[in-house]
Amino acid sequence: MQKSSRYYLIARLLITVYFLLPSLAFAQTSFPVLEKQLSEIDNDDHQQALKILARYRSDLTLWSVTEQARFYRLNADHQIETSQLDIAKQNYDRSIGILMPLGASIDLVHSLLERSYIRYVQTNDREKYCPDRVIAEQFARALDNDELLVKALTQLAFCNNDDQQFDKGLKLLQEALSIAQRSNLSSARVAMIYNATALIYKNNGLNSQAYEHFSKAYQQWQSVDDKVDMVSMLHGMVGAAIEQAKWQQAKQHVGEMFELAKSAPEHPDFEFFAYYNAGRSALAKHELELATGYLAKALDRQANTAEKFFVKHTYALLAEAHLRNQAWQQAYRYAEQCLTLLQSSANELNDSRLLCQAIIAAQQNVPQVTLEAMLQLADKQTKAKRDFVNNAILKAALTHNEKLTQFENQLLLKQVEINELALLNEKDQRKIAYLTIAIFVLFMVALAAIIIFLARSRKVLQHRAETDFLTGIANRRRIFEHAQRLIERAAHNKDPLSIIIFDIDHFKQINDNYGHNVGDLAIQQIARLTANSLRPGDIVGRIGGEEFLVVLPNTQELQAQEVAERLRVMIASTKLEIENQSVRVTVSLGVCTLDKQRYALQSIINAADEALYFAKNAGRNQVKVSPSSN
Repeated sequence: MQKSSRYYLIARLLITVYFLLPSLAFAQTSFPVLEKQLSEIDNDDHQQALKILARYRSDLTLWSVTEQARFYRLNADHQIETSQLDIAKQNYDRSIGILMPLGASIDLVHSLLERSYIRYVQTNDREKYCPDRVIAEQFARALDNDELLVKALTQLAFCNNDDQQFDKGLKLLQEALSIAQRSNLSSARVAMIYNATALIYKNNGLNSQAYEHFSKAYQQWQSVDDKVDMVSMLHGMVGAAIEQAKWQQAKQHVGEMFELAKSAPEHPDFEFFAYYNAGRSALAKHELELATGYLAKALDRQANTAEKFFVKHTYALLAEAHLRNQAWQQAYRYAEQCLTLLQSSANELNDSRLLCQAIIAAQQNVPQVTLEAMLQLADKQTKAKRDFVNNAILKAALTHNEKLTQFENQLLLKQVEINELALLNEKDQRKIAYLTIAIFVLFMVALAAIIIFLARSRKVLQHRAETDFLTGIANRRRIFEHAQRLIERAAHNKDPLSIIIFDIDHFKQINDNYGHNVGDLAIQQIARLTANSLRPGDIVGRIGGEEFLVVLPNTQELQAQEVAERLRVMIASTKLEIENQSVRVTVSLGVCTLDKQRYALQSIINAADEALYFAKNAGRNQVKVSPSSN
């Protein structure tokens, strides 16, 4: 009985093994099947690839460790393309954890470089994303794979792009370019080399060279229709063009970014970067209204990009734009939001951080903190200038070393030239020493100016808050506040008061025919003529682009009409000499006088504005009076 039971158990075991063997064999061979299925779908169909990978997850434990690592890596590759960065990083972590003890492999180098890219996008902090690139480059040198080595060298060069490592970064790129040319590698690899070269030049103040290499990289990406990297290169070209004040080039590249955003709706982040670059370009040109508009539109689209570094920078740029536009509350609000976002990243956007700290401290009336922040910013700018000078040494030293090797091969025949180069180098160093002293003197002068500025900041800020930046007369806020006080006083004392609103006729044609600069000069001269023709106690202010408001205390309607007519005739008969051009302009004027029904500022302005409208419709270059409501 016992013997038959034992035979029965053995028989059952054999039958079980018999039926399990095929499924075990399939699990062991299913990874090649998985790779074959992935190779048969469109390379850009990342969602379908992830669905296929999910179907094979249950086989994971039955595969070899290298197949498991590759499975995690494949998942991460497609998750990066679908912007699932956190999940992709977890899968790269798993792949690297498996492969690292096994030594160099293609999957290990690839996973290290891609994990580094995720850390770059999420932090933009070299201390966090560069260690993976250092390890990847070491492993890549142990493999016989030129494509992978060029990628590793190029990615590592991005980590050596400041003044301290300028030479090292360029040498890495020279090695990568040599391998790429020898092995006839793809346009993508060559483009990455140009891109890294451009960033090294850009970070060291060599903006002309940076622009040239961004442009070369753009052409390579364009040849393979890689829109993502084309937008990235246009972003770099805009920055380099701004630094050189090449506004037409910057405008052209911003336009190209908008065109790419329109043609590729599957990449919603393109539109964010188009508005971001349009905003920073306008800010650099001091076109402040345009800048705030573009940057606000970029923030409306911040959810479309994973590169939060640029979102934070957008807040900082908006704070600066509103500060320059004397919109103190908006500047303060964006500065607060900027600092809140920067709390988690100690090494990020330090210049912007200092500016935002200064804005907040000024708003809170803490001059010591404002002074400290501005001094730190001045120190950084001085260091940047000094580093730029030193970069010339680094560049010259690199060229000199390359030439020196060639000269040494020719022995005594080239010794004279070597000595001449050494002498030139010594002269350059003396010049640089003089430049350093000059920079120090300039810094001390700037520091003294900053201290004086802060000591007088309250008075200066008050003046700037009330003065139109273009004409020097009262701005909209100041003229409205003054007018309100004068109206209240006139109503209380039962005194007469009149206002005149006028604007320049056909001002758009002046801008179109002569340029915006001439238009600005025309506004300035008309403001000066008006201010000089008024009585003491009268006040004029600019309330819009080419629109002005004049407040006339103790002035009846007939007197106000005479003042308006005198202004009209004077302006029409005055030939404006602007940039060697004679320009004649006319104005249309609307007059309104305070009465029992119109005693509020807005009602008087509305009535005068309506009279101005009638003057325009009647043919321009004339005065119209708003009829009394009594």
